[in-house]
Amino acid sequence: MNASKSYNAQYKQNQRKEAKLSGNCLRCFKAKQIINRTLCKKCLMEQIINESFKYDYNRVKPQSTLARGSCYVEQFKRNDRRRIIDEIVSTFNGKCHYTGLPIEIGSTAGLVFKIPRQHIDVYGPDQVFCSTNFCWCHKSVHGLKGSKTDAEFRTWLIDGFLKNLTNQMSDKVVAAESSSNRNCNSPRVPRNVRIEVRKPFICKPFAWRDPD
Repeated sequence: MNASKSYNAQYKQNQRKEAKLSGNCLRCFKAKQIINRTLCKKCLMEQIINESFKYDYNRVKPQSTLARGSCYVEQFKRNDRRRIIDEIVSTFNGKCHYTGLPIEIGSTAGLVFKIPRQHIDVYGPDQVFCSTNFCWCHKSVHGLKGSKTDAEFRTWLIDGFLKNLTNQMSDKVVAAESSSNRNCNSPRVPRNVRIEVRKPFICKPFAWRDPD
């Protein structure tokens, strides 16, 4: 038994070495790694999804790092994990769910709850920990969302943040145009006119001499 375990461990270690040398994913050993990452796109997405379904997300409970699979929420059952992961992965289209900005896995893309964990007492765990409650968005938008629900954040983003940002940008454009008009109205010398700057004439003092 121990020999079988050691053989499997050695085989896995050899696979990792070969994958690392060839630039392949260290998890599936098939697809190419993402730049500055050790996993491929799909495996990294699965890792992000798995982390989102952990009940001890901040790892504050005793020995929570040793729990591994047992620290998942009840809704993320072993028989349903593959289906839930595939459903969330399929929703990724390379664009932010809220702004439409292009995002990339491993750099700018983040996974967020439409209904945050903080509202689990109101909506219940079945509505929070389900595949339809997740969306891919830009990491900067992720920070702005905070504990807002999907509807609250859309209202704040469209009617609040983006509207104020648009007004500020329009004010800056108007100010720039008015400044440009003032500069255009000021007198200018035509380009084909050449201006010569001469030195001022200075009368030098001289000594008077009597004629011989």
